[in-house]
Amino acid sequence: MNRHNAQKSLLNGIEPLHVEAGDALRLSHISRAFDGVQALKDVSLNVTSGEIICLVGHSGCGKTSLLRIIAGIDAPDSGTLMIGGKMLVGPSVFVEPEKRDVGVVFQDYALFPHLTVAQNVKFGLRAFKSADANHRVAELLQRVSLGDKADRYPHQLSGGEQQRVALIRALAPKPHVLLMDEPFSNLDRGLRASVRRETISLLRQLGTTAIIVTHEAEEALSTGDRVVLMRSGEIVQTGSAREIYQHPVNRYAAEFFCDFNVIPGRFGQDGVETPLGVFKANKTDMSSGQALVYLRPDDLHIVPDDAVTLGDIRGKVVSRSYFGQGEELILKVEGLENTLRIHTKMQIPHGVTHIFLRISAENALIFAD
Repeated sequence: MNRHNAQKSLLNGIEPLHVEAGDALRLSHISRAFDGVQALKDVSLNVTSGEIICLVGHSGCGKTSLLRIIAGIDAPDSGTLMIGGKMLVGPSVFVEPEKRDVGVVFQDYALFPHLTVAQNVKFGLRAFKSADANHRVAELLQRVSLGDKADRYPHQLSGGEQQRVALIRALAPKPHVLLMDEPFSNLDRGLRASVRRETISLLRQLGTTAIIVTHEAEEALSTGDRVVLMRSGEIVQTGSAREIYQHPVNRYAAEFFCDFNVIPGRFGQDGVETPLGVFKANKTDMSSGQALVYLRPDDLHIVPDDAVTLGDIRGKVVSRSYFGQGEELILKVEGLENTLRIHTKMQIPHGVTHIFLRISAENALIFAD
């Protein structure tokens, strides 16, 4: 089955869930510590019905701890949790996991090895009548192209097939919120992208409210409606992929989503003065002191020899790496201690040792050092 038909099979015949306006999930001032180490610090987050959130951050930032608290696997030290307008965690309130109407897809899928595919999916339908559960299982397996593998065991499936089984098992009882912890990390890179697209497409068709955890920046930017970046148990920034990439609130947020060229400078009357020129400062309260200018490798452009102007910058080619659609050049520029990285699709002959650069200065990010 080709990719188009495989994706279509995920969508056809499964009725969309009824999505109500308002918050599907509301976390307020959640904190949690383990052996004196603060895993979560006063975390608050609202997720609207039908929204797909991508929770991202380096290992140990608290994202999995937050998922465990939402699922009911763990309890916070303080704070409240509401799902669908119902208080599940609060002062003297703790609703057990099986009563939360929350679906979970774990990183390793957590399929029962001694149960068949059909039995694994049916496990999430224990509250259904047997005949209704069997019908639901058959329907879902058919829609994800696994109807002919209902009697197989998890070890007889590919990684992508195991992920599909884990997904439909979690979706079968129509949960109010779906939690997915690194659901694509065990897949090969090529398969990961296609399975991720198909999964997100299915969640949108169903109107499912979902929180997906990842530690990969590229995956976070290409998944969901909103990105929530965490660090050391706190939310650093929340916004759309475009917002969080183009307007990071601090250096950590900037560096998480892109490997920048960092240019030291000093705030002056006309902006930030650097060896590469003067950059306009965006923040009026930074009128003096040390500054750092962040330039993406794509914002440095090679200028053909016949188009060089007075403001262009001369650089020496130190090394180069070919990556298919273009090259990455490492350049040494007079006045800069560090080298510059530039991405280009221009075909630069290997004999060339010096080139001229032009900077898209309007895309520069400026932070106080």
